[in-house]
Amino acid sequence: MGIDFVRFFSIGKHGLNQAWLSEVVQAVDRRELVKISLQQSATVTTTEVAAYITKHSQLTVVQELGRTLLLFCESSNPARRTISHGVFQL
Repeated sequence: MGIDFVRFFSIGKHGLNQAWLSEVVQAVDRRELVKISLQQSATVTTTEVAAYITKHSQLTVVQELGRTLLLFCESSNPARRTISHGVFQL
């Protein structure tokens, strides 16, 4: 499912900060699944980004592939829980 997603956020030379993470958390709450990619100019690795995200948020990194991360979290809005509804039925 994640392979079909268009990149929603990217990380470049400005790296990671709380404002960026807040935007990502809000996007994941709306969509439940968000793809992030690292630009060639990024000064951090996908492993460092994954560690930062999991340490500073409730998001789960469900896939790390190359310079791309796939993030998941159940939406706070029950009407938007289309992905988590299917996942939790597995």
